[in-house]
Amino acid sequence: MVSDHTRRRFVATTGSLSILAAAGCLGGDGDGADGLEFWSQENQEYRQETINGLVADFEAQGGMAIDTVYIDEDDMSEQVTAAQAAGDMPQAIQGRSELLHQLGNEDLISPDAVQNVIDGVGADEFQQGSLELLAAPEGGYHGVPLTAWPQGFYYRKSAFDEHGLDEPRTWDDILEAAETLHDPDNDQYGIGIGTETSSYTEECFTGFALSNDARVFNADGDIVFDSEEMVEAVEFYAELEQYTPPGRNDHDDARRTYQNEDCHLIAWSSFILDDIEEAGGEEMVNDTGFVPAVENVRSSTYGRVTGIAPLDTATDQQLEGGADLIEFLLEDEQYIQWLHLAPNGMLPVLDRVTDNPDYNDHETLEMWGDTLDDIVAALDEVEQFGFVDGQVIPEWGDIAGELLVPETLVRVFDGEDPETVVEEQAERMRDTI
Repeated sequence: MVSDHTRRRFVATTGSLSILAAAGCLGGDGDGADGLEFWSQENQEYRQETINGLVADFEAQGGMAIDTVYIDEDDMSEQVTAAQAAGDMPQAIQGRSELLHQLGNEDLISPDAVQNVIDGVGADEFQQGSLELLAAPEGGYHGVPLTAWPQGFYYRKSAFDEHGLDEPRTWDDILEAAETLHDPDNDQYGIGIGTETSSYTEECFTGFALSNDARVFNADGDIVFDSEEMVEAVEFYAELEQYTPPGRNDHDDARRTYQNEDCHLIAWSSFILDDIEEAGGEEMVNDTGFVPAVENVRSSTYGRVTGIAPLDTATDQQLEGGADLIEFLLEDEQYIQWLHLAPNGMLPVLDRVTDNPDYNDHETLEMWGDTLDDIVAALDEVEQFGFVDGQVIPEWGDIAGELLVPETLVRVFDGEDPETVVEEQAERMRDTI
């Protein structure tokens, strides 16, 4: 239920928040009495139904009226930009860490409100890695962690055994597997990775780049995208692209090819688990291996944290209502409902929930056994382009929003010179930040 201590805490801190709210109130409703607008990236219909139910429960228990708007994850940054230009921003938002850093870097997130929520839940309740990936450079956080997932390679063990292939961990092993399994005349493709200008392509590429010590930023926040290591990573990824299904491939293409057994090696997040179960049941589950890291000169695992934050477009009253909503969603009963929207794809960031019998009482969670343990363990090793030597580089949100990394790859797929493209894209990144 909505906690009284949350209200008391916000009454005690509204003096520090009121100036921020008044300065940033682009789209609020004045005194905030009519409720607040909340944007969520969970725009699938079945997820909307559950979240709408949670919001209705929140309102029924005395919470502020919530107008929930659902926006596709890949469209969120563009919609935020349009809302800023129109002076019609929401007062709370849920999305990936890159988006929240982008907003925080533009002083659109209320750091005091975020900190108050984290303190209210208990900072020691959160997995430290999830807090680190939402940390603001100046201190505090750009959002409250909500869920997390790691990416890795999922592969069909029987196909790898048949061809005598090693598990797909190193660059050489991945390339050998893609070459060996590729038989397009018989509708068999070597590897499923992103090949269009999308965040999925960026996700697939990140592990390859970081495993080659190729980075977008150095520890000082300078753009170092135009490095020899990055050119090598781009060239290698372009070599893999020739073993993908024809056309530009997105995450759904990769998922379908694995489910249909047209491809036996794909890069995907842990969201894939229930799809594999649905497609092939226990037999396909047992025949699926998971490798969380890509190895070359070093090992790297890509992953993502999603978070939720009150914005400085809110009035004091809306900040209080948004904080109440976030704390409500992170209470065990509601939080487990949210996590079960996509078991294993939405992994808990609250340690206490991991061992909760109600959370673990789910067919998908039970079926994956040891593989699930490997997936959860991978969260401790997650890396991103915008997190360097323990420091968050919030400008990464601006670059990610422009899709400049996947655009680099697509230009090379289309035949442009890798070194030239990398240099040009690095300049665009410098202009962007």
